[in-house]
Amino acid sequence: VIGAGPSGLVCTLKLLEQGYKVALIEKDKFPREKVCGDALGSDVLTQMEKLPEAVQERFNNEPNAYKINGTRLYAPNGKSIFVDYTPVSKKLNRPMGVVMPRKSFDLVLFDSLNKHENLSLYLETKVTDIVFGENDVRIIAGDKEIDAKMVCVANGDGSKFSERLVGVKKNAKHYCQAVRAYYEGVEGFHNKGFIDLYLFNELLPGYLWVFPMADGRSNVGLGIMKSKREKFNYNLSELLDNYIHENPLLASRFKNAKRVTPLKGAGIPLASKKYKLSGKRFLVLGDAGALVDPLLGEGISYAMKSGRIASEACHIALSKNDFSQGTLSYYDQEVNRILRKEFKSNYRIQKLIRKPGLFNFVANKAQQFGKQHYMVTHPHADKIIKRKLLNPLTYFKLVQRKFRR
Repeated sequence: VIGAGPSGLVCTLKLLEQGYKVALIEKDKFPREKVCGDALGSDVLTQMEKLPEAVQERFNNEPNAYKINGTRLYAPNGKSIFVDYTPVSKKLNRPMGVVMPRKSFDLVLFDSLNKHENLSLYLETKVTDIVFGENDVRIIAGDKEIDAKMVCVANGDGSKFSERLVGVKKNAKHYCQAVRAYYEGVEGFHNKGFIDLYLFNELLPGYLWVFPMADGRSNVGLGIMKSKREKFNYNLSELLDNYIHENPLLASRFKNAKRVTPLKGAGIPLASKKYKLSGKRFLVLGDAGALVDPLLGEGISYAMKSGRIASEACHIALSKNDFSQGTLSYYDQEVNRILRKEFKSNYRIQKLIRKPGLFNFVANKAQQFGKQHYMVTHPHADKIIKRKLLNPLTYFKLVQRKFRR
């Protein structure tokens, strides 16, 4: 397994549970920083519940977790809509999400491997080549050569191996660019523990986020389609600074704020572009396979799912001693069945919200009818929220319902 992010770690953990010998190769050491919005949605928490109890307990007791109880969504015209998850959180007996630094989250998963006897761990080791043979695959990492039955490529965005094996590229129409930094002294958070999303004209279908953290800092950043950034020649650092210092919605919140970490950038390969992710003796997982939600830009839950599916595909191939493309196509079949329908639906919504008019209209109507605050009570809200949070038609229907009453 090349890469110790969520997809690689989940895949490794699941294979070790089944008694297989795994070599996990990671270019960094742990703990390590990772540029991310740090918001882990309900689906991530659901995936954590599929892992061993010891991992769940460690995660649930992580002191760096800030519980998310709702979202404040600001339309391009500045009007707000509140989505409160408190009722369903009580039903599920857990929050609908947490804000947790990736440094902490990845370490929880990494530590779960716990020096397993069947694990060969290579940290601070960069893979330079993969050589496929008839009966094995050789991983070359500097002066190290590792022979294996098959390889899982899970080394994230920009992986030269995913480009070589399945053609994943940074297609500007299906690629998001983001920047983020940590701040101290940000004010104006909702007293119930809401995260904030701002839908500004320049960013749509991207957005700016302000997420509270457990240590009192805030994760602040923005994401924008690569095609839009190139078209208007935006400098993302300048754009973020302009918003937080000059926009009326944000300037008052940041008047006493201080950036306490450097502004860092990351690329997000969106699943609106589909790739075949399996072949003879290999699978491509997570961000390396562009398995990121085209609407919210969230990739952690899908990375974890792809890691779990990959472990199943590996188990089938290893138990049969058959590493052909046909056998490993199970991975693509399951990715398509479990993930692609949601990706397709969210891509349609992403295209719908590229213009500000619809969200402005809905936000205006919500205020007109006094329906700006929505309580989420549906028992399957974890799926509904991710699918509908940024869909303006969701709020339009709710406003209509209020009007009819």
